[in-house]
Parts: sequence; C-alpha cells; structure tokens
Amino acid sequence: MRRIPGAESDRRRELLWSAFGFGLTACVTVLFAFFVLRQVGAGTDAVLNRLTSMESDLDEQPHPANVRLAEFHRVLDGLDRLTAALRGQMARERELQVRVRQSERLAAIGQLAAGVAHELRNPLATIRLRAQMAQRKTQEELTCQGTAVILAEVDRLDAIIERLLDFSRPIHLNLIDTDLAVLCTEAVLRWRARFPNVDIRYIGEDRIPAIMDSSRLNQVLDNLLENAVHQHEDRHTAEPWIYVRCREHNGTALILVEDNAGGFSAIGLQSATEPFFTTRAQGTGLGLAITREIIHALDGSLTIANKAEGASIQIQLPTRLR
Repeated sequence: MRRIPGAESDRRRELLWSAFGFGLTACVTVLFAFFVLRQVGAGTDAVLNRLTSMESDLDEQPHPANVRLAEFHRVLDGLDRLTAALRGQMARERELQVRVRQSERLAAIGQLAAGVAHELRNPLATIRLRAQMAQRKTQEELTCQGTAVILAEVDRLDAIIERLLDFSRPIHLNLIDTDLAVLCTEAVLRWRARFPNVDIRYIGEDRIPAIMDSSRLNQVLDNLLENAVHQHEDRHTAEPWIYVRCREHNGTALILVEDNAGGFSAIGLQSATEPFFTTRAQGTGLGLAITREIIHALDGSLTIANKAEGASIQIQLPTRLR
C-alpha cells in the first residue's frame, strides 16, 4: 500500500502547531510566575525596609518618640470624636423613640375621648334614673337599694377616672435596686390572699437583682393578675390557677403570667392593649393599655398569646435601666 502524501503533511502540520501552542503557553506561564515572584519580592523588601526603619527609630534620640507620641494622641483624639459622634447619634435615636411614643399617645387621644364619653355615659344615666326613682318612692327599702346602686356606679366612675389619669400622665421612672423575684412573690401573695379559691403561685428563680422602678412594675403585675382573676370569675373555671414565672438571662428578665381561663378571642389578641377595649361588663378597658405604656417606658416588650388551656402574657425587661 502507498501512503497519501497530503494526509501525512497535514498530520505533521497539526503536530507542529500543537508544539508551538504548548511552547507559547509555557513561556507565558514562566513570565507570569516571574512577574508574581518579583512583586512578592518587592513587597517583602518593602516590609523589611519598614521594619529596619522602625528598628533604627527605636535606637535614635527621643525626638522620633515624640513624633510617634503625637501620632498616638491624634489617634486618641479621633477615637474621642468618634465616641462623641456615636453618643450623639444614640441620644438622637432615644429622643426619636420618645417622640414616636408621644405621637402614639397623642394618636390614642381620639380613641380616649370616644371611650370616655361612652364609659361615663352609662353610669351617669344609671345614677340619674336611681335618683329620680328615689324622689318618687317613699319606701325606705327601695331608697336604700337605689342609694346602693348609686354608690356602686360612683365607685365605678372613680375607678375609670383614676385609670384614665394613670394613662394620660407622663410616666416618670424612679429607678432603684430591686429584686424581681421578690416583687413577683409579693404580688402573688397579695392576690392569693384576696382570692384563696384560685391557685396563684410563683414559679421561678429565688433572686433576680435589677435596677428597676418597683412601684411601676408592681402596677403591671397587679393589672395582669387582676385580668387573669376576672377571666376565671367570668368563665367559672372549675379548677382555676394562675402561675407567675420569672427568670433572668444575659441581662434580660422574662416574666410570664399564665392561666387556664380559656385565653383571648381572636379580636382580643389584636385589641387587648387598646384603650377601653374590654369583654367584661364592669371593666374599664384601661388595665392592659396602662400596662403596655409602663412596659414601653421600662424599655421592655409585652407579648400576648394563647396556649393550650388559657392565656400567656410575657414581659421582657432589661435588668439594668439607665
């Protein structure tokens, strides 16, 4: 057989081009490696020169030390200016938070006006009716009954006005050394003495030191326990219980008030902290609203939820207020 000259020449040509491409790639790789090594060497020389210069500065007279000290002071001045700027920014953010809360309180004034008109109108109408009946009747028994109703409605009005004043007043904090565990225990004992048929108990740590406004936190605990007790009364719970839990973790205190009174309705979960929202015939609807305002003033948060048997209200507070 005879070889075809054209095919053989094409194969040789392809081998030559492949060898040329491989050689060119190898040359480029070597040049790139040389460039990288040269740059690394230059950087290394610069670092060594800088270290040598610093070493020589240490051996010279005090003048360069004074220069370095001046540079150090300039760095400190820069840090001081940065700290001052950060503090100013934090102060502005706190002021903005206060303004936002004030705006929220002002926005609630419209709701308050309508709620006050509604809540005060009913007791006043009852008082007027009973007074008119007392004028017409001469029987002593009916007069006594009417007077008792009038006094009850007056007490109700007084409670509404007192809570309304609590809601409308600015909240001023009196921060003192406090033990949150002691506060919770004392609140439980107060309400257990008033309602011995309800199993009210404290479950938590024995000591939780904090810097807190104890009177305000007592007000919060009383509002939450009162709300839970009234839920039991309204729903006639067979074996009522209320548990107050408290624990501390990483500078934050968690207070949990749980009950087995059935929990909140869907609307109640959304509106429980709104002024004058209540599901009780004799309720003012201001207890949880005031509680929310106090918790916000204490830089805390309030979470209301339902669990298997009833309601669960969680308060999260910093243990150190400044």
